[in-house]
Amino acid sequence: MDYQKNLQSIERTSDSSEVYTKLYVTKLEAEEMSNGYVTIADTTANPLRDEFILNFDYLDSTGALNDYQRQFIGLYKTGIADANRKLIPLLEAEEEGVADLVELKAKASFYEHEETAAQEEYKYYKDLYDNFNKLGPVIKDKDNSYSAIFVEETKDSNCYYASLGLYGINSESIKLYPDSNYVENKILNNADNTKIVYSVPDTLKFEEVDNNLYIQLNEYGYPKRLYCHKGSIFNVGTAYLGLEYTPENEYETIYQYFENKILAAVKDKAEYENIVAAKVEELKKLEESVQALLKLKDDLNSKLERILGPALREGYWTPDEYEDHAS
Repeated sequence: MDYQKNLQSIERTSDSSEVYTKLYVTKLEAEEMSNGYVTIADTTANPLRDEFILNFDYLDSTGALNDYQRQFIGLYKTGIADANRKLIPLLEAEEEGVADLVELKAKASFYEHEETAAQEEYKYYKDLYDNFNKLGPVIKDKDNSYSAIFVEETKDSNCYYASLGLYGINSESIKLYPDSNYVENKILNNADNTKIVYSVPDTLKFEEVDNNLYIQLNEYGYPKRLYCHKGSIFNVGTAYLGLEYTPENEYETIYQYFENKILAAVKDKAEYENIVAAKVEELKKLEESVQALLKLKDDLNSKLERILGPALREGYWTPDEYEDHAS
């Protein structure tokens, strides 16, 4: 350092205009973080666990702080750190609870929809049942013929099927005739080659010629399709069927099925509505605890401002990347 000759005195001027005692560090967006941000509040290296850092060393070294101010700064740091440590698990629980609530409400809504849909189906089939002339089984034979066409299941399948469009068919009554003459001694199926199934095997491509007639039942236990191998005796193009069917029997089975679905949906909806109500109450209590801690922090911040006055100098800093400043 160079001095002028004959210098009578030296003065040092202190400029603290650029000194910040409370520096806020802006959080940055980060896809890899669960909350979408990276912030200094998440690191244990920041004892306050907040989005700012405090440093009063310069003012303390120059004697700008009195004992009461220094004492309160210590109490403030302890209070803010304690509040934030308590807030972290509460906010995490609240975030998780909100996500759970959305899912629970969706399930309650699902069962409400199930109830509505089941009620519509119930009414439809109950009306059919109530308004049907219940005269017992209807016979399909040469005098009251019924036919179904065997078609290919898929282009690369060797399995053919024929849809049955009647309600309440007695599966044991089905007889398959080769033509419309309905000659009894020419019936193609019998007890040995007729198989009743709920689902057709996944292997619709039969490895060998299968001379069985498969009667597929719907979920209510009534025939809905006939299946056969395209090389079997049953692949006659148009199938002429003799059978008995009683529509009111299937109508009754179906409406009773949907009646049970309504009862189950009402029960499940009520269960989830109760769970939703409990979760709402849980979130309400969590939010009350969160707000109490946030108020405590606000009170501490307000008191810090009053006690420190101009010694509390706030600044803001936004890093490009936190990695650039990691130690």
